Amino acid sequence: SFLMHDDRAYWHAINIALNASPLVYKLYGFFDTGKAAWSARATELKHAGAGEEIIERLKNARAKIDIFKEYEQLEKHGITLITLKNSAEYPSLLAHVTNPPPILYCRGAIPKKDIPFPIAIVGSRKATKEGLHTAESLCEELIRAGCTLISGLALGIDAQAHKQAIAQNAATIAVLGSGVSD
Repeated sequence: SFLMHDDRAYWHAINIALNASPLVYKLYGFFDTGKAAWSARATELKHAGAGEEIIERLKNARAKIDIFKEYEQLEKHGITLITLKNSAEYPSLLAHVTNPPPILYCRGAIPKKDIPFPIAIVGSRKATKEGLHTAESLCEELIRAGCTLISGLALGIDAQAHKQAIAQNAATIAVLGSGVSD
C-alpha cells in the first residue's frame, strides 16, 4: 500500500519513541530517510549523536510500536505530518530559521503558500485583565492590517489571540511545543 512506502510514518514513530527530543533533529539531518533512521544499527545511531539511552529507547520502540497503525491514527484524526526535507507544504519562512523543526503535525487547512504577514502573539498564561484587554486590542488591529496570528494553545494571552482571530473570522495558527498526543 501507499502507507508502506510513506517515510513520514517512520519519522512519526521516531518522534514517539524519543518523545519529540531535540535528537530527532540530529537523526533527521544524519539519515536520508526515516526508514533508515528507524532501522539503524547502534553504531550508526552513535555516529548520528545518539547515546546509549536513546539507542535503547529506539530498540524498545521498534518492538512495541506498530508504526503504520500509529500513522493511521494521525490520519484518522485529520492530522497531516509535514517534513522539512520532503514536503512542498513545509512553510518556507520556518525552513530558514536556525534548527527548524524537522517534523510538523498539522490539523486543519494547510496554506498552499507562505502566510502573508505572520505575527506571533505570546504572553502570560496568568494574564491580568489589563493584559487580556491589551492583547485583544492589539490582535484586532493586527487582523485588520491583514496579519495572520500565530500563538500557542496556552491559557491567557495565547488563547486571547486565537479568540480574536476566530471572532473576526480570520486565520489563526496554533503551535504546540509538544507532540499531538500530549
